[in-house]
Amino acid sequence: MITNAKDKTLAQSQDLPNMSEVVSSFTQPITFVLITKSTVDGYLQETTHEIETRGMIVPLSPQQIAIKPEGQRAWKWDKLICLPDVSMNIDDQIIADNEKFRIMSKTDYSKYGFIEYEIVQDYIMTTEQ
Repeated sequence: MITNAKDKTLAQSQDLPNMSEVVSSFTQPITFVLITKSTVDGYLQETTHEIETRGMIVPLSPQQIAIKPEGQRAWKWDKLICLPDVSMNIDDQIIADNEKFRIMSKTDYSKYGFIEYEIVQDYIMTTEQ
């Protein structure tokens, strides 16, 4: 009997493709600084450390930006695709290419060999003189 793929659930499929080799082929070495927050003795502390992995930062499509809330559409939205050796959480911040970004969403495709993060350029305080 021949079964169609539509008749199988993902749980029934044992052979999930590992895309890490493919992701590595279209990514490049990327280095960024990860800023995480933690509460110590009731005070908020930020810790930083450098992360080296393979990945790429690409802009979100106009359709993806169009569904963002109205006040956020003018912000700079990007997508970070990287190998699963990077573990970041929502609200963490990164500094990449001398720009500060905030992690807004995380989609874990680690079974397939990569993780996708939606990042937005973080607030930059400027002083006018």
